Amino acid sequence: MSVSGTTPTPAPTVLTCPKGEYVWNEGGLLAEPGPTGFMTREAAVEAWLEHAPGFSHVYVIADGGKAVWLLRSDGTAETRLRLLRHHGFFVHGYDGCA
Repeated sequence: MSVSGTTPTPAPTVLTCPKGEYVWNEGGLLAEPGPTGFMTREAAVEAWLEHAPGFSHVYVIADGGKAVWLLRSDGTAETRLRLLRHHGFFVHGYDGCA
């Protein structure tokens, strides 16, 4: 698990959506990866975030490296990115608060 730019924080296990409204996307490869993906999970997440305005840039990589939780300032989760690994890493979809 890692947190961008801060001291390690426990990974959330659920989204916390104050309005109780959720959105999801089964894909969302907004960043152009190399032919085999990104070399690291962090590189895949950072590239995705560059093309996804409005999403938190504070994150925790968790679930054995298969998920990334985007965090609010209070540490609660607003979005969960799904990571895939082929030869490299890709962000493949997300679940988030509407």
